Amino acid sequence: MNGYFDTLLSAIPRTLEGVDGERIRVDVPKKICKGEVLMRALEHIKALEKQNRLLEEENRTLSLDVERLKGVWNGPRDEV
Repeated sequence: MNGYFDTLLSAIPRTLEGVDGERIRVDVPKKICKGEVLMRALEHIKALEKQNRLLEEENRTLSLDVERLKGVWNGPRDEV
């Protein structure tokens, strides 16, 4: 079972993104309890979910911008 916690801990980045977007280095003690591993994993998952929501919103915005630009570029067409 300890091997699984070691694997989980190794998958958690050593830096986290702070509230203002700055990167914060997180030192991992040599001995860390299983509960702490789970808490860090949960924090990382929440950060990934937040990042995913922001990227999805940015993608929607950019897609709308592309469609608007296509309309401007093509302009109204007169039928012949």
